[in-house]
Amino acid sequence: MAGSEVHIVRRGLACLAVLLSLLLSGVHAQAAGFLGIPNSIDGYPTNVGLLILGHSTSAQGQYPAKLVAAMNDASNAADGRHYLAFPAITGGDGGLLWSIVSVGPADLRYDRATASAGVGESPSPQWCQDGAGQRWSCRRSKLEHVLTGTFPIPATGSCADVTVTNSCRAAAQMACTWYDRTLPMDQNPVTQSLSPFDCWSRMDYRIALVQDTTNRSWPVDDFTADGAVDDLDLWPASRIQRARALPCGGTGGVVGGLVDWTCDGVLTPADAAYRSYASWLLGLATDLLDPGRYGAAALDFVFFGHKPVEMGQCNLWPAAEIPTCLSGPHAIRTPEQIAATPDRPYDHYYLPTVFWERRGLEQLFADPALDPRIRPATRDNVLAMWDRSALCYAQGLVEGDWRIPAAVPGRPGPVEADDVENDGGPNPSADIAGCMVADHVHHNDAGGWMMADVWFAGLEADLRTGLFMDGFESGDTSSWSQTVP
Repeated sequence: MAGSEVHIVRRGLACLAVLLSLLLSGVHAQAAGFLGIPNSIDGYPTNVGLLILGHSTSAQGQYPAKLVAAMNDASNAADGRHYLAFPAITGGDGGLLWSIVSVGPADLRYDRATASAGVGESPSPQWCQDGAGQRWSCRRSKLEHVLTGTFPIPATGSCADVTVTNSCRAAAQMACTWYDRTLPMDQNPVTQSLSPFDCWSRMDYRIALVQDTTNRSWPVDDFTADGAVDDLDLWPASRIQRARALPCGGTGGVVGGLVDWTCDGVLTPADAAYRSYASWLLGLATDLLDPGRYGAAALDFVFFGHKPVEMGQCNLWPAAEIPTCLSGPHAIRTPEQIAATPDRPYDHYYLPTVFWERRGLEQLFADPALDPRIRPATRDNVLAMWDRSALCYAQGLVEGDWRIPAAVPGRPGPVEADDVENDGGPNPSADIAGCMVADHVHHNDAGGWMMADVWFAGLEADLRTGLFMDGFESGDTSSWSQTVP
């Protein structure tokens, strides 16, 4: 049996197990879809918590709220579940810092946790060091706060800084809306102000939606510039933004100018950037699914999606193109320039390290033994978010590009390209034209809908139609109005 067939069988068995457990428990399951999540339980809409993880990009344009609005809208009546977003978004770098809560001096990752900005280096620090020398991940601590109700970082050392409290904790309260089956239907849904942890406990099913990218300090990129990210693409030490993060386990952490990620003194395929990134994501997902770690708060499924396009870091382009890149984000590359950089195969100065994030996702999902509860956001094309974002940037969107029904309040129709906007000066239009705001990294209202739309279409494949879905629901982008290289 081929690896892909084994994976399909494993997914099918997992789905069957969920459905059997529902039947044996006497739960009335309707239109469960491939994930086995029923539309209703005992006649009440099923409460589904969506744990939103990602960078500041995910907070811009309010994509989580837009996604939930679309999934709960009356036009999506064939679904019938009740969805609620639990944002655990943290600005700045990600990658490694999702997979660890804290590291002590004996941990090989002790220095490497400092690759991102710490207390005193950013108003949104990524790590701090307590009075005992333990280094803590801000983004993972916020996640722990949501799932356990307890903030793990002690208020000692640099961890006592006010910026840690301001940016590393989950919100104290949130508006929690759910269907309470102990009350008559006419008294539902219930809305109360609760802590995220208390609200999370009201959910019947729990799904994580992770829209990540690797650290700027630990980028996944085609370092060999041959057009593919593979085992030859080891991290050049010169590309690591903070040299203090290179040592590991008492060694220099560098062999022949390349980062020895495994700290064993030799360079092997295990040190390849995309393999490390995939391992970080796997570590995060494995933890989230573990009831031994989180008890009843553990996740039922974890979905990973690609990040939309970004601009910036012109130093990653050939020297002759850097002045053009710096002159303005709307600069267009010539066909000759595109042909000369197969590792950057697009006509705008998009950030290539975000593009190559896909290799980590492909590596993660290539494992036929992967837990079937760990899933791609867009099953047939991990670059679907990139493709839609690039399409909006360069050419705009037309009505036929949307998967969220037009009846959902606020959903845009046609969207102009970002290339036609006025970024600043007299009559700036970046907030209302295209999908990005003037910084060409974060997203405006239409950009929030664009991100929600890609997630909506991808999730529909598993939530409603199951294994046999059409190209529309699988994440296939071939039906979109234009093709962007």
